[in-house]
Amino acid sequence: MKKVIKKVATVAAAVSMAAAMSVSAFAADFYQFVGNPNLFGDADQGNDKIGWVTTLDTQNFTAVDGQDDLYSFTSTYALPSDQTPNEDPKKDPMELSRQFKVLADGQEFAWNYQMCLGIPESAWADNQSQFKVVGDLQPAEYKVYMNPTKGFVCLIQNKKNVELNVRYHSKDEESWNFVALSKKAIVGDGYEESTVYFDDKAYLEFVNQCLELEGGEKITALAGGSSDDAKVSDDKKETKADEKTTEAKKDNKDDKKDSNNTMPIVLVVVAVVVIAVIAVVVSKSKKSN
Repeated sequence: MKKVIKKVATVAAAVSMAAAMSVSAFAADFYQFVGNPNLFGDADQGNDKIGWVTTLDTQNFTAVDGQDDLYSFTSTYALPSDQTPNEDPKKDPMELSRQFKVLADGQEFAWNYQMCLGIPESAWADNQSQFKVVGDLQPAEYKVYMNPTKGFVCLIQNKKNVELNVRYHSKDEESWNFVALSKKAIVGDGYEESTVYFDDKAYLEFVNQCLELEGGEKITALAGGSSDDAKVSDDKKETKADEKTTEAKKDNKDDKKDSNNTMPIVLVVVAVVVIAVIAVVVSKSKKSN
């Protein structure tokens, strides 16, 4: 019986390792930039031949020479032909004109593998992060950089980082809000902190890497946070932990104090009970005599 259990355990471990290796070794053959036609130089947002199309090779990212896991895509932004604001923000021409997603193997799997901000490509899935350009994007050429192993994307124009917002998950039942690319902003939009793997500091380093390649100056902070966010967060956690430890020690002291105060009372009660029992025993002994 023990041998059978051992064999089953060995097989299970082997299968688990193989599964883990297959997931970690996942890498797409190509990556795509998909979004509103305005981001591809077309003023007509209704053009269904480009933009939100997964079958075009012309929207593929290309590997950046001399850089590991870094890809880029160059395009031109065109102002939408209809710039009249709409009461429904989901249909506002200016709101829609700057939205995009990043796909893996879109020509083969369509929308099945969408970038999730801060997540490696091995865990990309359907209905993931949708991005919106909220910075000063001019009707001119720009470049998008992307790292699939980290789930990072940024947009550079005129050697400057153009601010992006993100709708962290894009299922209909998820939040429709676009928030800053920071963990604090995403968590504040209603997502559990344990499910948000975005790292502000790592993302800032990624943006600066891309700015350097474009000949731009490095930045010290993003609109949604700074490189110190993680440290500040850790400091706050440590402070809270220290406060809890102090409170726990205080409670323990109070408990001990209360215990010390009640101890004499307990002893008196016990003594009274013992005396009463002895009295009863003595009384019965006398009657029997």
